[in-house]
Amino acid sequence: MRYFKSAVLVLLFFACTPLKKEGSEEGTIESLETQSKIKLAKLEGESINLSALNEEILILNIWATWCKPCVAEMPSLVEMKNALPGNMKLLLASDEPTDRQLNFIAKKEYDLEFVQLKSSLSSLGVYVLPTTIIVKNGEIVDRLVGAREWNTPKQIEELKAYL
Repeated sequence: MRYFKSAVLVLLFFACTPLKKEGSEEGTIESLETQSKIKLAKLEGESINLSALNEEILILNIWATWCKPCVAEMPSLVEMKNALPGNMKLLLASDEPTDRQLNFIAKKEYDLEFVQLKSSLSSLGVYVLPTTIIVKNGEIVDRLVGAREWNTPKQIEELKAYL
């Protein structure tokens, strides 16, 4: 029975297909795929206007301070960010309290842009950390589940293919 439930969850997760953007409320991207909005804020509290990113490919890495695979992939995310063209934007989003994230950032000092995830993980279809959501023209076009080596030439070329 346990395997059956797992199989059903996997099928449901991969059965979704991206649909067109709905609405243009400031600071959000709405996806009919998840029936929710991606809401982000800077760690200082200011809402992030995602509609301003429409010309860019948003690479949204969902992570947590307690997630060892999330932390382990951060050095390769730094290298990947430096290898990507200017119209691709990488944000690392966590739903953890801001003070916890700031403590982590102060200790690790990664050259990455960290933001506060204001949407629930489940509303975005995120059930595994890390998960990376690719957004193009306001639509979720892909979900990459699990940790990976982001700085490999193959991975960088795969990301550039979204352009």
